[in-house]
Amino acid sequence: MLKTVTSLVRIKNVAATALIVAALCAVAFSAVSLQPQNDAQAQNAKRIIVSTPTAATEGGTNGSLTVKLSAEPSGNVQVEVASTNTSGGGVQLNPNNQATGQTRVALTFTTTNYSTPQTVYIIAQSDTNGADETVNLEVEPERDTAITVDPVYGALPKFTVPATVNDDDQNIIYYIDNSASNEAACSTTTQIDSGNPFEITEGTSETYCARLGNLSGNNGEPRQWADATAQAANPVTVEIESNNDDVTIDTDPDSDGDQSTLTFTGDLTAANDDSGTWDNLQPIVVTAAHDTDVTLDNETATLTHMAEGGGYSLGESDSAAQMTVNVEDDDNALVVYDQATYVLENVPVDGFKLNIASKPNLNETVTVSVAEVDANGDPVQASDSQFATGNGQPSFDATTFTDSAVAGYRTVTFTPKSDDDTLDSDVYLKVTATGGGYDGVVTDPPIKFTIVDSGRDPGVTIKPTTLNIDEGESRTYSVVLDAAPSNTEPGAGVQVNLSIKDNKGGIFIDADASTAGNQQTIEFRSGNPGETDSWNRWFIPRTVTVIAANDADATDDLGIMIEHTITTLGGETEYVGVTKGLVDVTVNVTDTTPKDLVPADPSGQINIRKITPSVKSVTVSAGDNVQLMVNVYALDNNLLQKLANSVDFDWTANESEIPGTAAEISYTAPSSPGTYTVKAKLASNECLYTGTGDDLGKNCEAEFEVKVRRSAPAAEPTAVPVNPLGEIPDIISGNDGKQYEVFTPEEGGTFDGDTHSITAGSGIVPSGEYIGIRMDGAGSALNAGMTAHRYTLVGEAYMVSVADSAGEAINSYALNGAAKVCLPLPAAARSNISDIALVVKMSDGSLQVLSGTVRIVGASGPDVCGHVSSIPATVAVGTAGAPAAFTPTPEPTSTPEPPETGGTAPTNGAPLALLLILGIATAALGTFLLAGRRGRQTSR
Repeated sequence: MLKTVTSLVRIKNVAATALIVAALCAVAFSAVSLQPQNDAQAQNAKRIIVSTPTAATEGGTNGSLTVKLSAEPSGNVQVEVASTNTSGGGVQLNPNNQATGQTRVALTFTTTNYSTPQTVYIIAQSDTNGADETVNLEVEPERDTAITVDPVYGALPKFTVPATVNDDDQNIIYYIDNSASNEAACSTTTQIDSGNPFEITEGTSETYCARLGNLSGNNGEPRQWADATAQAANPVTVEIESNNDDVTIDTDPDSDGDQSTLTFTGDLTAANDDSGTWDNLQPIVVTAAHDTDVTLDNETATLTHMAEGGGYSLGESDSAAQMTVNVEDDDNALVVYDQATYVLENVPVDGFKLNIASKPNLNETVTVSVAEVDANGDPVQASDSQFATGNGQPSFDATTFTDSAVAGYRTVTFTPKSDDDTLDSDVYLKVTATGGGYDGVVTDPPIKFTIVDSGRDPGVTIKPTTLNIDEGESRTYSVVLDAAPSNTEPGAGVQVNLSIKDNKGGIFIDADASTAGNQQTIEFRSGNPGETDSWNRWFIPRTVTVIAANDADATDDLGIMIEHTITTLGGETEYVGVTKGLVDVTVNVTDTTPKDLVPADPSGQINIRKITPSVKSVTVSAGDNVQLMVNVYALDNNLLQKLANSVDFDWTANESEIPGTAAEISYTAPSSPGTYTVKAKLASNECLYTGTGDDLGKNCEAEFEVKVRRSAPAAEPTAVPVNPLGEIPDIISGNDGKQYEVFTPEEGGTFDGDTHSITAGSGIVPSGEYIGIRMDGAGSALNAGMTAHRYTLVGEAYMVSVADSAGEAINSYALNGAAKVCLPLPAAARSNISDIALVVKMSDGSLQVLSGTVRIVGASGPDVCGHVSSIPATVAVGTAGAPAAFTPTPEPTSTPEPPETGGTAPTNGAPLALLLILGIATAALGTFLLAGRRGRQTSR
């Protein structure tokens, strides 16, 4: 019988498992529920077995697949196979090999025929897209228990099977010729597609191959002919044209001149006659000439294959007739990268890195010179120049050029001159090359720098100060300091704070698009200690993105103000009290809602700011059941889970739809090991901020990562644990900013706190992996809100956390055995020191003995030690006897800020302790363990 275990991933038959299960199933947190199989179930698993489908041809040969059951059912089982592609005729199914069918086929299996494969035929109707396709067939047991009697088969999840459909429209198929010089042309090929493009370098020739594809109603070939005379008289002629004068083709290299025609013939109508050449690959040689510029500019050419005769008619506008050639430029060029954009007056700067694109002529040297020019590239007289060169002129030769823009570069350093005004100015530099085949090669356009003046008073420049935005769009403005902060120590500087005065229209601001979340502060530094963090130098403008949300009304929202204030950091004095330039930015939002789509009651709009996964990553075994839940945030960015009751979510696993529209679903892990992505997507009209660019829609999606471990045979009692290959660190830096001690299969590990510790020996971690463990104080251990309790919790609670090798928090992890956890003995428990044990919270709120404990004297005083086999876990000390009655805290009148660990923050210390003791909210997802009354050893 399957057991559902919350917060456990791998079940190792721990005696207390059942107690943990019963306790945690009732906790109303975002937990992970699993359904592991025991060994007998794994060997006799009831599964629906589907063969790999054979390909179907549109309007031609049917494909097929077979279905059977893996084990004898307890009663009849009905399995349905359905086609998801039904548009334009699409794909139909039939249990008989016929020309038509239906979209769904039901197969019935009994206790006697369950292992006999039943065939479903795949009937592909003709479409007009001219492309082969992959369609998904859905396989699902009938859920009606009167039809599917066996409950195990009836509960199996729906899954999809990909089937190939060969197109029957006329087209031409192209291949890259991989044949060696001693092989016949086109004897070894790779089909050209988006993953295998046809590429050629200027000055070279490459070969591709072509053949005819399919022709509707003729079994995938041109029209068939009654005799050889008719066959020869009705060929398919393909004329090839290039739209790039520098790219030419030749279909017959052995003849003089460039030929551009291919000829194919159809088969004869006689049985088994395949004398036609329609499916024979024919080579085409492509030559890319050098272009006339000296700029490294890659380009493309389109080759159009126009076909006539034999039932074919492909014109230049048909996509099936076109093939793209990617042409790589081989011109000599100067490559500029890592360029500074803003530079300071009179301060030396590494302006940019310079390299050459291709190797110089043999035994020759390329020399480059750097000069100041105007925006058009014309020389500037020396008297007007603000540019002073720093180092000598760079050069390259055939021995030092490394054919890499990383290893062979030269750095161009210069010092911008200062002037008498307080204005920024632009300077343009041009690099000119001579020698080595690079004569006359220049950087075009010139390299532009903005020289920041160093004579201004402290202040802030914000521009522009007015933004006009359409709903659903974004605009930007910049913020920069006018002068350097006075304190150059690390950590010192100026912080500009952003806030929205009146967010009546629903706008969002983000001062750092490269960091997750919306940042509303900007830090500027005076210096750059250790040449790090160059991005926050005081003179480099920072970009603020303003996003306008789509709301439900049809009203423009004008005059929304973004306010700016200054905070000094790390002893900075120059900017204390500075208000210069701290103007408000005015945001005017234009409504784009069509008037006929405005709801009669705009107040009915669901104002959701974003959704996130309550558990980002979980590791499970094949077939385990995982409970996944979405966190929903209101417009003010506070967690407000009740909004989820008013909307639907679309759930997918690796892009395939899975049942469920609620904010919480049950997902069954696949039987194959690997990493699976589960997504919950919110309807776009419910999500106020949909984002822009690559982030479009990201706030409306919650993404979960489910890692399925590879099944392994049961280890022998004497099996030796094995560490993973490669270097293992001593410490793991977690993504939460904390340090985790490394625990390995061979050595185990120890985390020592000031008064607490967790220790595990060899074999505690499964072979082939390592994890990080730490232990922290988690607040007072109180019994508030518990029912049927027999123990009084005293002292502090402690949280045991776990992270994977990459520092990512693991929300559920079962150890191979028990790790020893030691806590300080609270003073309140010393009078009852004989009544101490390790207990677990049950579903009714009571505490039950889990295992015996050992009392020892630690370095800092008496300790209480017990054993835990699943982490994360919260542990504490208790004594026998029920606690005093608990008076509930009144409901808060305002929404509190969520704590760092997730969930909703309580309003005082007692509820905070309650959250810690009752589960550490959704982020913990750990086994709740407490050190309580010492009781008998239980066996479960």
